[in-house]
Order: sequence, then C-alpha cells, then structure tokens
Amino acid sequence: MGLKLNSDQLYYKDFIGSINFSANDQIYYGKIEGISDLVTFEGNSVESLTLDFHQSVEDYIKGCKDLGRPYSVSVG
Repeated sequence: MGLKLNSDQLYYKDFIGSINFSANDQIYYGKIEGISDLVTFEGNSVESLTLDFHQSVEDYIKGCKDLGRPYSVSVG
C-alpha cells in the first residue's frame, strides 16, 4: 500500500500526514504537512486514519488539477 508509519507521521505519494489522538473523542486525526492549504483527515482506528489520509491526498491532487494549479510538497 506504500505506507510507512514512522514516529507520528504517515507517508503517501510524497505527502506526509501528521498523526494525533484525542483521548476525549477517541479519534485519530491529522493534516497533510508541507502544503499551503489546510487538508485534514481522521479515523477511529489507525487503518481508517490511513485510508482517510490516502483519500485526502488523492482529493487534494485532483482539486489542484481541476483548478489548473500545480501542487508541491515541501518536505524537510
């Protein structure tokens, strides 16, 4: 699936996603790092968080293409 879990980050198609957990809400959540837009994702398990992260990346790429706007990831 192209996923690496390292520290508190997910990786997919050169994108990095943060991983956080809310004990009060019992939910994992995060955002795509290294982009100028705010794109978030969430899930009630690591598996569902990962799937939502992947879908958020795909939606972000598609949205940029639909707007004729290049996207770039600033990693580092």
